[in-house]
Amino acid sequence: NEVCTFLGGLPEEDFIVRFTEVTVSLHAKQKSDPSSIAELTELQRAGIFNLVAVCLRHCSNEGRISGVLEQLALQPEGLETPLGRSAAAGAISVVASKHYNLTLTVVQKCSRSAAAMAAGGTFSSLFGKSAAMAKAETVRAMLMLALARCAAQAPAEEDLSAVVMDHVLRPLLVAIKTELVPFVVDAAVEAVAITAEALLVDFSSPVHPFAPRPLRSSAQGVPPGVDLSDISEELLVALLPLLDGGSTAIKPFREPSYLYAVTAIGRWLNLPVEVSEDITQKLLKICLEALDPTAPSDGAPSSDTPGRRGGAASLLQRLVVRANS
Repeated sequence: NEVCTFLGGLPEEDFIVRFTEVTVSLHAKQKSDPSSIAELTELQRAGIFNLVAVCLRHCSNEGRISGVLEQLALQPEGLETPLGRSAAAGAISVVASKHYNLTLTVVQKCSRSAAAMAAGGTFSSLFGKSAAMAKAETVRAMLMLALARCAAQAPAEEDLSAVVMDHVLRPLLVAIKTELVPFVVDAAVEAVAITAEALLVDFSSPVHPFAPRPLRSSAQGVPPGVDLSDISEELLVALLPLLDGGSTAIKPFREPSYLYAVTAIGRWLNLPVEVSEDITQKLLKICLEALDPTAPSDGAPSSDTPGRRGGAASLLQRLVVRANS
């Protein structure tokens, strides 16, 4: 934040351009020849991501911004862990806070490239998962988070309305329903939670690269032009199996995936959307079974798991609030 303030006060971009080149070259040097400098920790790599993002935020040359963004977005190094993917996605959203449309275009382009990388990897190895496919999976997971975080940086309601359905929520729904890699599914579910919260952003508040904007009440509705009725039921149906271990991708039951799903469903229920009686009954059943120590687990962890009990209690509370509102 301090670097952002400093760069914003410079009268010319020459220093910013040079600072960007030095930071990117440091990252590239560590990637190509790890023995030449000390290996970067996750936090140091996150720091580099954010420094580059702050520099790009203060650049005006769209060609330079696009080139550096693509270079960082399509490199799999440092994206092997949730922290690394979150840091990279967050850095990309910092650029979006100033260059919204350009950043979204680059992220969408990189998403297509990552999908092509994965498709190519399926034919490059006859036995087991190819290296290309494994790298593509980490990139795709990060880009899902980046897309949602960039959408949350929309400068106005109409900017979010223009992209949120076809370019964010529908691709995420497809990923949840079809992906077979747990951490990719987790990323898609987390991205749904981020997007659901973005739909209630108070757009009268200014965009800040490092601080979330305040939220409106659900009674004020989602941005004009956003119709969630066509996707709401299908999305909740896709998320439900993650709560009870029934997902194709999440077997056996994984508590991190469960907690991502609890957050996504809870935030979705904050929105002014219709929820069918069938979905409500299923959610109630899952929550009560998680809180009941005598209920059969069916392969899920025992009900004394703190994360599972806490998630069920949180979701149950959300259902009660909806019923009373």
